Amino acid sequence: MAIKPLTCRFLGMKFLYFLIATFCVLFTMPVYAQEGVWKDLLAVKSIKKRDAETPKFDEKQRQYDGKEITVSGYIYTYEPAPSHKFLMLSYFPVSMCYFCGGAGPESIIEVTMKKPIKNTSRQVTLKGTLRLNDTDPDRLFYIMLNAVEE
Repeated sequence: MAIKPLTCRFLGMKFLYFLIATFCVLFTMPVYAQEGVWKDLLAVKSIKKRDAETPKFDEKQRQYDGKEITVSGYIYTYEPAPSHKFLMLSYFPVSMCYFCGGAGPESIIEVTMKKPIKNTSRQVTLKGTLRLNDTDPDRLFYIMLNAVEE
């Protein structure tokens, strides 16, 4: 008889751990099925030329070239500092980014802010003019200019 309450308590703890894990996954990760701009930007195809990837933009991406867009993502900085005017915005958090994880270059936007933005590990929303880059291999596929935090 003493084993039964222990088993119930053990199963209860497993269920509690399951609920905590589910909460963490659902409420701390970005919305991966995000509609709109990111969905179209992430759909770009690329080819490898020499040692660099070159994007092959189609109408999904070209519709945003030179237009003001609003996107949410995670800040990646070039150097440690409390705020930044030049940064990268990633669709994925640091653990899954292009440089650290398994994502591709289509998931990062090179950003120039109008005014410096505070560094944070939380998701931010930026608005700025998007430029497509398929000519300069030293820059990212997507470049956002004159960005402001929403």
